[in-house]
Amino acid sequence: MATPDLTGDDGQAPQPKSRPHHPVVVAKQAQRAADLQLRIADRITTFAGSMQFVYIHVALFAIWMLFIESRPWPMLTRQIHTLTTELHHRLLDQPARDG
Repeated sequence: MATPDLTGDDGQAPQPKSRPHHPVVVAKQAQRAADLQLRIADRITTFAGSMQFVYIHVALFAIWMLFIESRPWPMLTRQIHTLTTELHHRLLDQPARDG
């Protein structure tokens, strides 16, 4: 049984038709678009939530660990151990504060 070809003339998968938004959503989008600070915050949030952001930070971390730190791995593992030990003490060693 053959599978149907779902690609369009340009070789891309067809995009679903966009449905109209609720008037409250449209009004909120217009309000955010009118405020410069909110537009900047939305751009930052969009970038920070993207895979491009992740790739850039992975590359920068790798460059830092390989070329800038003189002894990165012992220091990194020591810091991780210190942080996990502190977290353990905070979560498990302190008595629960119930009411």
